[in-house]
Amino acid sequence: MRYQGKGTYVSKGKKAKVVRFSDQEKYQGMQESTRVLTVERMTDPSIAKELNISEEEPFYLIKRVRMIDNIPLLVQYSYVLAEFIREEDVENLEAFSSIYEKIKEDFQINLFQADSTEVTEICFPIPSGESDLLEIKKDEPTAFIRRHTYLPGNRVVEYIETYKRWEYFSNKIEPL
Repeated sequence: MRYQGKGTYVSKGKKAKVVRFSDQEKYQGMQESTRVLTVERMTDPSIAKELNISEEEPFYLIKRVRMIDNIPLLVQYSYVLAEFIREEDVENLEAFSSIYEKIKEDFQINLFQADSTEVTEICFPIPSGESDLLEIKKDEPTAFIRRHTYLPGNRVVEYIETYKRWEYFSNKIEPL
């Protein structure tokens, strides 16, 4: 809005209004695939904090690249509580193409319906390892997404960090 003598102002949206927020998949009808790069048991104080566990408690890192028509769409680092990964399955990387399907099969827990919180930011410049995996230039932006997935009782079961190619990122906000 412009006000004579005061300049131009951006009006604020209606606060506390309930809206529908959805990810707009810009790759419908394309062939999806997942390449699992690593499944690794580890400890890390910063990730332990995100998982709400002690710094010494191990968890698993599952690093994957999701593809659309053989184009890298996103690089995903999934940090999962150790109790939800069977040690005997770790060598079979393909078993972790869908972590949610694996946990549903092994533990009868449906994380597809679990509560989660997600924060998306623009990442620029992208770290070189991720730009290589996404096959993009380091000076291209990405969407950087952090998500926590919760079991009943607000227990964190998974923390995810994702780098997604900018040209496939789109969100829609609409009134309910």
